[in-house]
Amino acid sequence: MSFYDLGFLFLIIGVILFYNRFTKYKKNRQMEMFASLGKKEQELLENLEEKGYKIKKINPDISVIIEEDYKTYSDNFRFPFIVNKNKNDYLVKMRKEKESIRISSSRYRKGLLTECSIFNVQGIVVADTTGKLREFNINLPKKRLLPKLILISIITFSAGFYIALRIFEYLSQGVK
Repeated sequence: MSFYDLGFLFLIIGVILFYNRFTKYKKNRQMEMFASLGKKEQELLENLEEKGYKIKKINPDISVIIEEDYKTYSDNFRFPFIVNKNKNDYLVKMRKEKESIRISSSRYRKGLLTECSIFNVQGIVVADTTGKLREFNINLPKKRLLPKLILISIITFSAGFYIALRIFEYLSQGVK
């Protein structure tokens, strides 16, 4: 066995050990987060997993600060979970028993849109105490990136071609 073979073997062993350590740490961290949940949240978590949702984040929290002249206002947005289903991320809201959902209300729709844009998710899943889930998908118009992509591709190709041409000229002059 050569020196390079031993180095490669140690590299592979190191990667395997690092991967195993990382997955164990990740599992332990998830178990700690699940243990900190209340009874209702654990039931909601089980219900979501039964319906095919995968938990992405537990208790996501974002603080927002708004400044006006010399006044500062702050607000915290906190939800039980961010879940994933069919490559889409959803924010989970727990609905209280007496709270009604009126999707026809403009104020309610604007609230959903605000929450989705703050957490950068594609929709919201509203869960009530009976275990019923309502999924709201928010489809925002996508910006067209094709012209920028084409321009960047042309510039990159031209620069690469120019550099390759200069290297070829330099090497061909050295051969003579």
